[in-house]
Amino acid sequence: KDAELSTFANWGLVTLRSDLQKHNAGTAFKSGSLLAVPLSNLLNGDTWSNDDDVIQLFTPTNTKSLSGITFTKDYVILKVLQDVCASLVFWMYDVSNGTWSQGTTIDNDDEKVKRDGDDGQQQQSDSSSCSTVSVPVGEDILVESHCRNNEVDNLLWIWRDGYLIPETLEMTSVHDLLHSTKNNTVVVQSRPAMFEARNLCVEQKFAQSL
Repeated sequence: KDAELSTFANWGLVTLRSDLQKHNAGTAFKSGSLLAVPLSNLLNGDTWSNDDDVIQLFTPTNTKSLSGITFTKDYVILKVLQDVCASLVFWMYDVSNGTWSQGTTIDNDDEKVKRDGDDGQQQQSDSSSCSTVSVPVGEDILVESHCRNNEVDNLLWIWRDGYLIPETLEMTSVHDLLHSTKNNTVVVQSRPAMFEARNLCVEQKFAQSL
């Protein structure tokens, strides 16, 4: 098959498995791209008549690929591999005006994870919004909505593991993950460390093929 289809709100998300050239010789979408198309267009067979209707959520390069997609109430979260290093890219969909944007503008206190020692006062967070969370070299990450019904809220389960860290399950919210100036997650469970990694580091280096 040439594409995979999933849905989010009133949009169809199309992951291409081969290059797509429009019939009217318009823009070609590369294999591996993730496109958001209004469901009404898909159902009516009028998918590509208006370029403004197609939102490119991800475009691959020679060194970058899409590894996974996670949905929450307001976000499509992409796991992207760049030179085999993972990062999370956040797209927010505003259902009130039907627009997509990278990053977050939602600030809902009900969707902030309470931590041990919180005294009820609001924690300080970085006022600037970002759209990407980088994962350290030598680590991997998996995110899932904390609820089977991902339309409930924007809370996340996070699984981490790597060369220097044991498998760890954490909980956080999209807001905390994007706005915090430090690792703002709650550790739910973790395997015991097998060795002392405090003074160790993982580096990624590149070599030119002959």
